[in-house]
Formats: sequence, C-alpha cells, structure tokens
Amino acid sequence: MSNSEEPSEPSLAAIARLRPSCRATLRLLVLAIGCAWLGACAVRPPEAPPPAPVSWQGAIGSLDVTGSPEVCTAVLVRPDMIATTSHCLRPKGRFAAPGQLVFTSSASPAMRAKGAAIVAEGGSVAPGSIKADQAQTDWALVRITPPMTHVRPLPLAPLSTAMVRAEIARGAYFYSAGYGQGAKDTLRAHNGCGPLPPDPNGVTEGELFFATNCIIRLGDSGGPVVLVSGGQPKLIGLIVGFADAPKSGTTIGIVVSAKAFAPYLRAELISQLFPVGQEISMN
Repeated sequence: MSNSEEPSEPSLAAIARLRPSCRATLRLLVLAIGCAWLGACAVRPPEAPPPAPVSWQGAIGSLDVTGSPEVCTAVLVRPDMIATTSHCLRPKGRFAAPGQLVFTSSASPAMRAKGAAIVAEGGSVAPGSIKADQAQTDWALVRITPPMTHVRPLPLAPLSTAMVRAEIARGAYFYSAGYGQGAKDTLRAHNGCGPLPPDPNGVTEGELFFATNCIIRLGDSGGPVVLVSGGQPKLIGLIVGFADAPKSGTTIGIVVSAKAFAPYLRAELISQLFPVGQEISMN
C-alpha cells in the first residue's frame, strides 16, 4: 500500500486560477478563520442610545438669582429660552444681570442652565403687590446656555380667556404649578382650580391677564398655566402673583396671558442693542 501525502496549502498560483467568484468566497473564508483564531477583527462598539425625553413637566423649573435667597419659577419655551415674570428678575428691587439667573428643570437637578441675555421684557415691574394694570406687563423672556435639548419646551397658545373657558368646557385640563411656599426643590401643582367667571367690570380680567381661584404662594411667580388636551400641553399664561378679590376679599391668583409675550418669542436679542443689565421696557 502506498503512503498518501498530506494535502498542501493552496498556492497563490492555484488561487489565481480560480474564478473571481470563487476567489472572493475563499478570501472571506480565510478572513473569518483568521478572525476566529486571532481575535484580530475589531468589533465596533454599539453607539450609546440618546437620553430618553422627559415628560412635558420637565419644561417647568426653579429660577434662582445668584446671591439671593428668593426663588421663582420659570418655563422652557424654546430649548434656549425660558419665560418668567419681570419682577423675578428684581429680587429686593435690584435688577439681576442675566448671568446671575440659574434655571433648573424639575426633571433633574443635573438639567441646569444659566441666563445669557434678556431677550424681551413686558415692563420694569418691582416685587410686591402686583396691580391689575401691571399684571399684563409682568413677563420676561431670557436666553439660557447651554440649551436644554432633552427637555420638551412648552408650546405657547395665545388664547383669550373666553377661548380658555371654551376649551375647558370641551374637556381640557387646567394645570398650574410652581416652587412656592418654601418648596425650593419641589414642584407643586395647584389642584382643583381654574379661571374665574367673566368679570364685566374688567377688574380681574383683561385682554392680556386674567384671574384664577388657584392658591398662589410666594415663589410660584413665573410658574405655568397650562391647558392639557389629549395629553398635549399648551402654555396659556404665567403666574404673576395673588391679590384680593374686589368684592369678597378672598385671595385670587393673577395670570399674565401668553398673548402678551408670544409675539416676542423669536425677537432679536435686545442685549445686543443695549448694555447688559440695563432696564428694558417693552411698553
């Protein structure tokens, strides 16, 4: 019996004589075997998934002024912009520079941004008792940095008070909240409240402001007033403060309508035209 010889490795010439399709298959087979033996084929690491978006309440946050113990509330209306009240920019009556403002989302203490510029302001409203004629100018838009890209801003709905009542009658949920009464790190909703009935005398209601029976607390200023329909929120105003009802003397909440500041949402930076910290009035 003759001794058989072991098969030798295919030579380069033999590979070259193979058809192109066979050569390609053989190369893939050799590459696969080499990767298995040597572990030399680098595996591409999976890309990290983007952070999960937070609920729309994450657009509500606390507003602090560096060096002041007072706290307000603010609302994210664009990834790079918050809305709050004018008087929140003036703790103890002193105008705060944009860089002193710190907005922290209610979703997480890590979601924080600083003020970069005052974009627009309804008027120079000082803290304290806010009168009806001041309520409609008690708002401010502040550009923040860095933008909050993982928080859904609240879309504005510049509705009249009559339209607000009509939407509530159709089933929309009235929502209001803030960081008042010492709840510096806790967002508290105002439950079981809504807009007051129409006021023919215009004392508690005007084109750009209206009143609610919500219990408003110190620190709630700048908080949102929202209509939620089908799970979709719409910002219809900001909490300005509280006052006594003209006849009953009971405490009522005062709201500046989103109609007052919606036109300025895409305004050019006013701070590019005026020195930072200068009093700005849009009246």
